[in-house]
Amino acid sequence: MPMCLDYKSDKTKSKILGTSIAFIIIAINTVLRKVIIALITNIQLDTYSAELAAITNGVFIAQFMNSGLLLLMVNANLEEHHSWIFPTQAFRGPYHDYEPRWYADIGQKIFQTMIINSIMPYVGLLVGFVIPKIKQSLDNGFTGNRWKTKKHSMAQYCAIYYGPDYIIHFKYAGVLNVVYITCMYGIGMPMLFPLAALNFFNQWVCERLIVAYFVRLPPALDDALTLNCVEKLKYAPLLFLANGYWMLSNRQMFENKAFDIDYTFNTMRSGHAFGADLKDSAEINWAFPALFITMAALSIIGLQKVLGEYLTKWGFTLQTNAIAVDEDLPNFFESIKLSQADELIAENDNMRNNFGFTPNDPDTIHVLDHCKVPKLAMQGTPWYQIMSNGIYAQKFQYIGANINERECLIEDGFKDYGDDRKEEQKHIRYEQSDMVMILMNIAYLPDDIITADDFNFKPGW
Repeated sequence: MPMCLDYKSDKTKSKILGTSIAFIIIAINTVLRKVIIALITNIQLDTYSAELAAITNGVFIAQFMNSGLLLLMVNANLEEHHSWIFPTQAFRGPYHDYEPRWYADIGQKIFQTMIINSIMPYVGLLVGFVIPKIKQSLDNGFTGNRWKTKKHSMAQYCAIYYGPDYIIHFKYAGVLNVVYITCMYGIGMPMLFPLAALNFFNQWVCERLIVAYFVRLPPALDDALTLNCVEKLKYAPLLFLANGYWMLSNRQMFENKAFDIDYTFNTMRSGHAFGADLKDSAEINWAFPALFITMAALSIIGLQKVLGEYLTKWGFTLQTNAIAVDEDLPNFFESIKLSQADELIAENDNMRNNFGFTPNDPDTIHVLDHCKVPKLAMQGTPWYQIMSNGIYAQKFQYIGANINERECLIEDGFKDYGDDRKEEQKHIRYEQSDMVMILMNIAYLPDDIITADDFNFKPGW
């Protein structure tokens, strides 16, 4: 009959739509992540670490709102609650509380989203392997010859084979999102905890492979990003206790209380609300320990925020000063790699011989020139020069004087001058990188050097 066919069709469409919500949430999270990264990058914060921390916070908040709160709030009915601050009457969804039907509907969609999140690291691993191979094949015309390229500059060519930057900021945001969703709904849906553990294990495996084989060496960062993540994580247990208390105090599931409804399409009220019946809502029962610890934790946090300085003076909190620990590390100049020493020496000699100034202290250069192979080598870069950071060097298209035959890596678009003018052509190709180094140091040069007649940007400028 047509009615039965319509019913079957509507039921199928509803099932497909309900199942696809988890995938839609993941897709929206991906779009939100890209938009937030682009917006915060355009702000141009003072340091790279500050930029990454801002991106981490922005992506985390957006993903948690979309994955953990949006479904909850859209389907919530808060008409039983009375508040002068929060517009409770605006929420008229089908669920008054964490009732059994909520777990079968909304809880199941949240669980589906977390399952998809747990396998997304392998999707990222596959994409990180396939996309660069496709770009390389398109560049060499599917010949497999990496020396054949369509690029017109060395930087463009290297960008294909270097691999992408390791974007650690949204990885932190993903971890925070999983932790917060798991803590928020974990008491009512305990399967979220092993699922979160599986998610972290999959991410650990994939990240090790990605860092080892697919991306560029991540830059050396300070601890700002890690401390930012730890600061956010400490509030997850508070969410676990607060929302867990509300889940455990549901009256339909734990007290078997029911309320009459006038029509089948009406939703049964829960009898579980803050406001008019606050006294009954906060009664001492099996869920009360969670509420008690929540209130105690909030009180402690409030005291720390308001009276933290005085509590430290009175001896009620730990000192925030860093404890000096002798880590038995070698002398700074005994742990520098020879390549790291050559970086400063070569650039210092280049500036002195070609432009008439030295950007580094002569005593430092002398010590670096006599460095030996270290027993314990310092990793990353030991220098605070901007151009020592690979990210900034790439953005400035900078190739340092310590790179042998760097003129072969620089293509300025002009034809070769011939063997008789090879030295002149070398200096002309060096000029862009040399100008970057000069401008990075020009603010530290004395005025009498800058204004001297023999100071110029020769050759080429």
